[in-house]
Amino acid sequence: MSPFAKLTTWRERALEGATSALKERERDDRDDEIARLKAKVGEITMDNELLYAKIAALEGKRPFSPQEVETMSQMLSPSTSRSYGLAR
Repeated sequence: MSPFAKLTTWRERALEGATSALKERERDDRDDEIARLKAKVGEITMDNELLYAKIAALEGKRPFSPQEVETMSQMLSPSTSRSYGLAR
């Protein structure tokens, strides 16, 4: 086997090992913190949308039609994978 072929084989094995090691990583505190922060971003985003709607209502504009409200209430939050609902 030529030196070039040997180096190529080693490189491929190293890349395969690194890829599988990344897939097998165990959850740790960082994963929990990332999930918490994603949920917080989702809440803040929804709060901002509601504030914009309230501003529009105070300015005499109708922010959303009933169909838009229904559609938005059924959308899934990207951070929690739950529907927004109508409560907020």
